[in-house]
Amino acid sequence: MLLALALPAALLAQTARGSYFFENSVQRTRLNAAFAPKSTFIAIPVLGNLNYEAYGNVGLGNFVFPLGNNSYSFMSERVTADRFLSQLPAEDPYARLQLRTDFLAAGRPIGLDGYVSAGLTVAASGRATVPNELFRIAKTAHSGESYSFDGLEARMNAYASIWGGFRYDMGDWIDGLYLGGRFQLLLGLWNGRMDLGPVELSLGEERLTASLNGSGRLAGLRYDSGFNLGGFGIRGLGAAVDLGAEYRLSFDGFFNGLNFSASVNDLGAIGWFRRTSTLTAPSSIEFSGADLDLEDIQGSFNRAMDELNAQAAIRVEDGGSYGAMLPFSVYAGVEAPFLNEMMSVGVLYYNTLGLNNVMVSYNVSPTPWLNLGVSGTFGAPVGRFGFYVEVVPKKYVSFFAGMERSGFRRNAEGIPTSRFAESLSMGLNLLL
Repeated sequence: MLLALALPAALLAQTARGSYFFENSVQRTRLNAAFAPKSTFIAIPVLGNLNYEAYGNVGLGNFVFPLGNNSYSFMSERVTADRFLSQLPAEDPYARLQLRTDFLAAGRPIGLDGYVSAGLTVAASGRATVPNELFRIAKTAHSGESYSFDGLEARMNAYASIWGGFRYDMGDWIDGLYLGGRFQLLLGLWNGRMDLGPVELSLGEERLTASLNGSGRLAGLRYDSGFNLGGFGIRGLGAAVDLGAEYRLSFDGFFNGLNFSASVNDLGAIGWFRRTSTLTAPSSIEFSGADLDLEDIQGSFNRAMDELNAQAAIRVEDGGSYGAMLPFSVYAGVEAPFLNEMMSVGVLYYNTLGLNNVMVSYNVSPTPWLNLGVSGTFGAPVGRFGFYVEVVPKKYVSFFAGMERSGFRRNAEGIPTSRFAESLSMGLNLLL
């Protein structure tokens, strides 16, 4: 389940973070509402801003081990408990994913100091966490012992955002200060959450007894042995704001000044009120297995699974309305431009999907219509490198592409073999 969250069929970051330190970039206003492009733009529908990011602190190599010419799962007797448990991260294994695209977007300067923008964005995110203790129990459990674990969870969320924003030069009051904000009307598409724990397990000679404490909420989703979409439609309403500020300090010298900035995005919540359900795990189960029939091993296995599923089935009932916060993001940066602002170095702290990171970037604009940047990022769950390129002519069509990636260690099916962090952004916009 963890890896499935992090492997969409095509690699389309919340936004192109590499654009953060380019003043003429069309994209950076989405990272900080106080930033503004230098031109009027209209996003090409759907293709204007495609963004994907995924993180995980485990990979296939944490659960599959090469021995000789073969590979074995962590449950194999050939893999010792010490070897497997030493590969688990200190933090509970997790995977987190976010997708975002602008169906419509446009912006233009207004008056002498302002910039307005508006659009329609669709976003989806998911996360899953599996406690380390569950893997320890699976590998080392013995008959006659009791065990417990907590923290098994899953989250998913999708919504459409109708937004409008304004950026203003506050130079009449404080020279070099810019403020901006966006308001979002949120249309909830689907939402789901499931928490299981604390769980108490007792292993006897012939049976397993479990005491469960699990619950969940769904809106626009069905649960029947798995999560499925319950069609398309508006299942909830909400609101959010994006707030940003920038302060530019100019001085003479090798560096042309310092630019300080900070923002918080997607600060809000959605109330879910249509097609909602509640999920409840059974309070206890007893599993005695099934007699092994050597002439029908598959049948024996199926009977065992039928017994376990019958007792552990999650109860689904119609539910009432409930609220859920959005996964918001925070940015704070400082930039030092030099060579008449043709180049700059920047440091950007950001927190997205609950993970802290620091990006150091080197940025070059050899001409007014070309932005090039390279970056290194340090933080959870692993360090990574990145690049950004943007073509911004005075008119016609602009293009941008950016990427951050921790490495290229994948198996033949493209599954990460160790902890991973990656994002990809690209888009086309018309410039007027």
